[in-house]
Amino acid sequence: MAEDLWLQAETDGSISLRVRVIPRSRQAGFGPVRTGRLVVRITRPPVDGKANQELLKTLASALGCKRAQLSIVQGVTTRDKTVRVATPPADLPVTAGALARYLGL
Repeated sequence: MAEDLWLQAETDGSISLRVRVIPRSRQAGFGPVRTGRLVVRITRPPVDGKANQELLKTLASALGCKRAQLSIVQGVTTRDKTVRVATPPADLPVTAGALARYLGL
């Protein structure tokens, strides 16, 4: 299923999130999963890395981890990105359906 492709547990214990960023939104938050990517709405424009900074801050807050545990591993200059969570919290669900419910989707 394409809806399940946005989350992948890695062999080193980290997880990868495939996201589609929508900058300049009225309100930061999460949208539905579309074409295998979690939609993340952020308020900052994509200028000087500000949108990427807000993306990581929004994800860290929602996932209950520190901003330093997140990194963009693919798509730094595009809307489609892959974000790695190096050490996810122990109580964080690692299946797409469970994490979607955790995020309130």
